[in-house]
Amino acid sequence: MVSGAARNKKLRKTQAAQRVAEFKKTLLTSLKEISINGSAELIVTMEQAIVQHDLEYYTNSATMKGSLNNALSELEIIRKKLAIVDDPEKYKATDENFILARNRSKGLPLDEACLLQAGLAGVQKPLCAAGQSG
Repeated sequence: MVSGAARNKKLRKTQAAQRVAEFKKTLLTSLKEISINGSAELIVTMEQAIVQHDLEYYTNSATMKGSLNNALSELEIIRKKLAIVDDPEKYKATDENFILARNRSKGLPLDEACLLQAGLAGVQKPLCAAGQSG
């Protein structure tokens, strides 16, 4: 009879276990990097990696798969919007496109990036509409 410790050692040598271990090591390194510089781009990249990992290893239904694929699509939109927000000239154009009062809150545009942020956070009032970031 094989002991529990021997079975665990054998399982850790499988390719799947090694991939998970490598992912966890990469995740830890990336989280340390994010904590040092706080880059929004790195945060989105990390979130994509986590969701992709969940999609590959933990999906157990069509509903879950669809939900995770939607999350990946939304994260890609956020990545594209970050490129606009980080460039003052590009964001100026966005700001100028939302000139109607109903498309602004506290002087800031209620653009797709703002509304997407609110939807992902599950809040009714977007933080960007309150003039806050995050």
